[in-house]
Amino acid sequence: LRIIQHRAGPWILAAAALAVYLSNGRCLSTRDALPARYLPMTLLQEGNLDYDEYFKDSTATLPYGFVRSGGHVRTIYPLLPGLVAVPVYAAGLPFVRGHPEAPIVLEKITASLLAAGSVLFVALTLRRITAPVLALGLAAVYAFGTSVWVVASQALWQHTPSIFFAAMGLWMLAGDRGGRLAGWPAGLALGLAVLARPTNIVMAPAWAWLA
Repeated sequence: LRIIQHRAGPWILAAAALAVYLSNGRCLSTRDALPARYLPMTLLQEGNLDYDEYFKDSTATLPYGFVRSGGHVRTIYPLLPGLVAVPVYAAGLPFVRGHPEAPIVLEKITASLLAAGSVLFVALTLRRITAPVLALGLAAVYAFGTSVWVVASQALWQHTPSIFFAAMGLWMLAGDRGGRLAGWPAGLALGLAVLARPTNIVMAPAWAWLA
């Protein structure tokens, strides 16, 4: 009980969530996450944001999520999920370079880190508005009883960075209503949540009300 009530509780929960998210040792197979999986690779290795090196046959049918535009292969999805993964890929590539599943491994690590990060911000936010024990319990439900575990943490979907930035923004709003953090920092975090998944714009009125 003391651990739960201690300020370290949210961090311990987030670390536990990260361990659980990574424990199956595999990445959820989905075509929707392919653009985000390979964007950091092409950016770090080719210095651009196209996927030409993966689709050299100009007559081949492209997988869903990719299009040919201006002589290059690009994605129809937002770029932010892939861009957010760049630091993880940059740090991890030296250790998995040459491994045939390197992008998949790094995608899974990125997704799990972002999902666990959202758990941390949810727990920190709840601590600001309710009792520590209840806050950690509700955050645990969020971490292990929702699609955050079974979906968002298992591949680099659009909503994976989306929930991270949304949770960060709400944490800022909950702790500093009308203050400095509730201004442009919270706006930036919530704006990034929309850039990651544009349909999040429907939550903008609620976010504005909280500010």
